[in-house]
Amino acid sequence: MRAGPSFFRKAAVAAARGASAKKADGILVFDLTRSQGSVADYVCVMSGNSSVHLRALREAVEEELDRLELSPVHRDGMGSARWSVLDYGGLMVHILRDEDRDFYSLERLWGDARTVSWKAPRKTGRAGKK
Repeated sequence: MRAGPSFFRKAAVAAARGASAKKADGILVFDLTRSQGSVADYVCVMSGNSSVHLRALREAVEEELDRLELSPVHRDGMGSARWSVLDYGGLMVHILRDEDRDFYSLERLWGDARTVSWKAPRKTGRAGKK
């Protein structure tokens, strides 16, 4: 049975947070649940500055989603030093070099989609406590 959109939203947030821990650049999560004909419910896009950085981002994303017992149904560009795609069915993760992301401008494809807030809420301490 296919997991629903709320599960893939959780997975997209987990992927973004895992990549953030590895210093991914420009992480965006798009909600495509209202888009007709979309191949996924959510898309996560991020970039890195080297082939080593891209590999670290890919591994971090896969580790985070493995914790949710989610495995990719397809991987593309695993040997590429420029662009990798992880397809989880309801979630697509694009990991690109900074310059390739600028060139291809993937965000234009989903310009009308809502973005998902993925950052953890900041914990605030009590002010004025002695």
